Formats: sequence, C-alpha cells, structure tokens
Amino acid sequence: MQIYEAELKASPKQKARKALVKLGLKPYYFNLAVNAEIEDKKYAIYDEPSPVLLAKLLDRVIKTPNRDDRYKLLLESVPYPTASNSQDKPELWFDYIDGLTSKDIVRGIAETAHHLLPEGRSAWVNAVDLGAGVGYLGAALIGRNDSHRVADSVTLVDISPELLNVAQTRYGTDIQTVQADVTKLPFDDGSFDLAASTGLVYSFGSELQAPYFKEVSRILRPGGIYLDGDYSGGRRYSKARSAARLQLEQLVQMHVSLESPFDPLGDVEDKAAYFDQFGLKLSYEQYKDAQANTDVSIRVLQKTA
Repeated sequence: MQIYEAELKASPKQKARKALVKLGLKPYYFNLAVNAEIEDKKYAIYDEPSPVLLAKLLDRVIKTPNRDDRYKLLLESVPYPTASNSQDKPELWFDYIDGLTSKDIVRGIAETAHHLLPEGRSAWVNAVDLGAGVGYLGAALIGRNDSHRVADSVTLVDISPELLNVAQTRYGTDIQTVQADVTKLPFDDGSFDLAASTGLVYSFGSELQAPYFKEVSRILRPGGIYLDGDYSGGRRYSKARSAARLQLEQLVQMHVSLESPFDPLGDVEDKAAYFDQFGLKLSYEQYKDAQANTDVSIRVLQKTA
C-alpha cells in the first residue's frame, strides 16, 4: 500500500508508526522475525534470543498505551536460550535493543570529553546525562562500564522513573538521578560544566529542539561543553546479525516513544548560526571505535558566554 507523505506531516513524531499501521503491522514484523530466524541459522547464531520473541515484545509494546508501561516492558530480562550463554550479554531488553544503549557512541562521548578537558584539569567537575535511560553514559563518565573517569560527579536526567530506578540500582551512590522534562530542567543557571546525551535530540520533534538547546545553554557554565552522538554508526554486537533482526529492534525503539529517530536540524543549512543564537559554538570530533569497527561523529557545543 502506498503511503502518502502529506498524510503524515501533521504528526512527524509518529510518522513511522502511522506508516506501519497502514502497511499492516502484525504480518509485517512477524515476517521480519521469520526472516531473521532464517538468517540466524545461516550464520549459526544460537546464543541470541529468538527474533520471534522480539516480535512478540513489539506486539506488547504497541498494545500498551502508557509510556511508562512501555518502558517497563523493556526492563524485563532478555530470554537467552541457555543461562550459560547469558554471561557478558545485555541484561535487559533496554540494554539489548540497538539505539537505546549504543556502546560505541558512549565510548566516543567519554573519549571526547577527556580529549576536550581544559589544560591542567583531570576531570570535569559536574556532569549531567540528559535522557539518561538506565544510566550507561552517565556511569561511563565517572569511570564505570570499562571507561576511565572524566567527571567528578554526574546527574542522570530522564522523564521515566522506571529507567532511573534501574540506574540507581545499578550504580548506587555513584550517581544522582532527577526525573524531569529535558526542556524544563530543574537546575540553576550554570550548574554544570559538562552535559551529554547519547542521541536524545534525534528522538523528539523539531518543535522541542530549540527549547532543549536553550536549556542546555542555560545550565552550562561559560566554557562548558555539550556532547551528543550520531546514530549513523554500525551495529553493536555480532556483524552476522540479520538486517531483519536489526530492523525489529529499531521498530521496538520507535514504538516505545511513538517516534521515528530523525535529525530535526536536517533542513537547517547554517547549523553554526542556529546554535549561535543559544550562545553555543558548534564543532565536531571524530571517534574511531575499534571494538565495534565504526566511525562515530560527536557533536560538540561549547557555551561561549
């Protein structure tokens, strides 16, 4: 069935969901799951959860109208085929699904934060992880998750209390958590010298972009920086994983927030001028991730005044 773009413009954040509904959701994603099972057998992958189980998770997510309840589904344990194969694997569906926790981007942000430390400094004083989820990036900034410490303290901000509860359980007193809307942050001006996000800006509509960066600028001290990642990077786990499996994961991600990841600034020709209006100077750092064999682009915004 042809999808007409004009029908979708009224609600860009739900573009992917509307398109899939028109195509017929259930046959579409269960067909993807079957294809993924075939690909898994082709590459002899037997230590990953079944794509059919992932498709069933997507079905449950779609049928759950409340956002917090959708996140609760992703906080269930990943059902691996055998317990022995679960070592060093993502613990929760939230960890497992590409785009919700991306290790190469986390490493890129942490390395960039270290590289951009002012001369004579060994760490940023106060860091904030915006749209923190279960806290993987924030924990990396203070030396957890196989990273070296680049911040003395970190605060995790997310709108979901369920995700923050998981982060608090995992990292305990090493972090602080604050439930808040990232466009209305409950912090004083100049509270942080480092702010970061693994890609939150790609998950909400263009109408929230300006309020978000206005808040980022407000909470940063002069000279402080904001870092986020580009999700055009590669896969996080086995390269043999099928395209169908990866697409299923992306669909779950989209349906959790009822949004399709995109760059709201894609049509902005002069991005440097756009950020100038918020007192933020734009630059980019490139990070080569040897573990994932990906090139990650890190956006850097420095508070100028």
